[in-house]
Amino acid sequence: MARLDRLVLFDVDGTLIKQWSGAPSQSGRLIKKYFNLDSSKIRLEGGGMTDRQIIVEKLKRLGLENPDADPRLAAALLGYTSITKEIMDEFGIEQVPGAERLVKRLIDEGISVGLLTGNTPGRARIKLEAVGLWNYFKIGAFGDATTKRSELVPIALRKAKEKTGISFRKSCVFILGDTVRDIMCAREAGTKSIAVATGKQTFDALAAESPDFVFRDFSNIEAMLLAVIGKM
Repeated sequence: MARLDRLVLFDVDGTLIKQWSGAPSQSGRLIKKYFNLDSSKIRLEGGGMTDRQIIVEKLKRLGLENPDADPRLAAALLGYTSITKEIMDEFGIEQVPGAERLVKRLIDEGISVGLLTGNTPGRARIKLEAVGLWNYFKIGAFGDATTKRSELVPIALRKAKEKTGISFRKSCVFILGDTVRDIMCAREAGTKSIAVATGKQTFDALAAESPDFVFRDFSNIEAMLLAVIGKM
């Protein structure tokens, strides 16, 4: 089978770039600005959630009915870009070691790469541009579109076909991320999962969810490449 029929969709936070430690809640600031509500007491583990999902879930907990239909939500999601820039200026931003090497190697092998991320488009772009990764990705599905991560997969496949002309079979699509929710997304969407413990969740926690492949980091590029191009 030709290698060109493979598609690897990368998560961003914790997978391509290091996660911030100690940064204030960006969703909380947006909720305060656009809805004049205080979400500071809400505890939500946002790893692997979409930006839209995080804001909607917090607004529901604050008693707002049907926040998905509230016109202020679109403005709040657009606001992520400027707030992210402020956080980057204060806390800096770095690549996850080895991630760029894998991206380059996949591309060199003729394998298509894209993004499947909970970030809004502007937020993903500003982060990845800052670390020199944005231009690798011509395909993307982003977290402003839905509150359910697995619904990003058909969006990504449609964009992939537009860019490459290939109708990727789900058995040849790999979602690569650092959270349990990335694994669940792949399972729900019927694709393959590659988990990498470069974020906040441990190798053991990821392995317990039985992804198709799991790695501690990006140190073994050859093994990760084999996971993608090996016999299906």
